[in-house]
Amino acid sequence: LKRLVNLQQQTIDGIVEENVLSSLKDRFSLRVPKEEIQTKVASFPFFNGSLTREKLEQFVRATGLTQEQLISMVEDEIVEGQLT
Repeated sequence: LKRLVNLQQQTIDGIVEENVLSSLKDRFSLRVPKEEIQTKVASFPFFNGSLTREKLEQFVRATGLTQEQLISMVEDEIVEGQLT
């Protein structure tokens, strides 16, 4: 039961954090340069430092994400790092 409560709390915390981050990005027009997003994605082990269109398409297919979702997630991670 304690694990279930902990999992629920982690889920709630994640949702709140995501909403706060989204609000801050919108309110302060926080944007990350395209080059910074590309560098971050290229640093994923899957890409081995080399980001190509073909590898990107393979990655999004394998993860079930769209390119837009991946970009948004990476941008959020970068902005979150800048805010903390």
